[in-house]
Amino acid sequence: MQTIITDDEYYSIGFSLGEIVGILDGDRRYGLITYNYHVDVFKSSGWVLGAGVGVYDQESYTVFSSNERVNPSKKAMFTLDIGYKF
Repeated sequence: MQTIITDDEYYSIGFSLGEIVGILDGDRRYGLITYNYHVDVFKSSGWVLGAGVGVYDQESYTVFSSNERVNPSKKAMFTLDIGYKF
């Protein structure tokens, strides 16, 4: 989810929450706050540049090829984003 934070519609702030289901390892959950610059304004298709800061949380799991148990972990994360919005 994103919202425009300036009158000229080039900058937006948003958040992203999600979960990645692990097949060979534990599930991962994440939450990010994002800040983006829209080259061709927010409401148009075009290039988007941005960054995000958040938390990454992985459940404990057993390694696929052995009985070794891996403990859960929680880490900070930082993303740099370059993309095209259609």
